[in-house]
Formats: sequence, C-alpha cells, structure tokens
Amino acid sequence: MIETEIVDTKIRANKLLTFGFAILWLGATIYIFLLHDEFPNKYLSISSFIFYLIGSVILFKITFVKPKAIGDLRITEDFIEFNLNEIQKKFDLSALKKLTLTYSGYATWTLNFWGSKNYLHLEGDDGQSYKFEFLIKNKTQKENLKNIFKSPPIKDKFNVKPLNDYDLNTF
Repeated sequence: MIETEIVDTKIRANKLLTFGFAILWLGATIYIFLLHDEFPNKYLSISSFIFYLIGSVILFKITFVKPKAIGDLRITEDFIEFNLNEIQKKFDLSALKKLTLTYSGYATWTLNFWGSKNYLHLEGDDGQSYKFEFLIKNKTQKENLKNIFKSPPIKDKFNVKPLNDYDLNTF
C-alpha cells in the first residue's frame, strides 16, 4: 500500500514580468561573463551582479518550493482511493477501464527535495476520468508502488509496460 499526496506544482507567474526579468538576467549574465573586462563600469557591474544573483536564486528556488497538496491518494493491490477537492472516490481495480502511470522517480537531493512529478490517469466504468499529479517521496514508497503495479490483479488486467527507457525491474 502507498499513501501520498495529490499535488499541484504549477507555478503561476505574470508572463510579462517573467519575460522582462529573464531579459534582465540574460543581459546581466552576458555583461558579467563576457563584457565586464571590455566595458568596466562600477554601477553596471553592481546592478548586473544583483540581477544575476536574484535571477539565480529564483531559478534554483523552484526545486526548493514545496508543492501545494490538494488531496490524498491511496493505492493498494485491490483499490485506488482518493480525496480531491471535497470529492472522495474509491475504485476497485476491477471497476477501472483505464489505468496509466507515468513514473519519473522519487525525491533525491539532485532533483527535488519534495519528490518528482508522477502522474496517474484512471477511468472508471462510469466513464469518469481523473488525472493526478502525486509525489513519491522515498525509495520505500517507490518499492511499494513497483510491487503494486507488478501484482497479478493489475498486471493481468492492464498492459503494464515501461514508458521511455524505464524498466520495471529498475522502476
């Protein structure tokens, strides 16, 4: 069994402000690393360094921002249960028409402290479709998820195969 959170990791920012700041960060980077020796200017150097530093902090901060939990997800070998936006559903595996897992890993210090983005898409026999983004936080959760998706009820009913270069043995 695996219990985890359904999350929303989309960052909503003003596109015009983001584009403007990206241009300033790019200009600061070019000045600091390419043009500083040819055009020394104290004020331009300081302002470029400030824009470069702020841009770098914003760029790397994305991996440190905790995703917003919007629900709970529980997966077992017999059922999938979720609570999302005041909607609570429980599906027996026999009642599912479609089950798709997109696995991208679990939390590591090189990728994301909170967990990698993993997606689950399921469709019940009533035709209702649900898509979730959830986190696998550690190796134990990864192993539990692997065992669930290799279990006979899921493996027999659904075509379980690795996407991209993932192998279920290394999953």
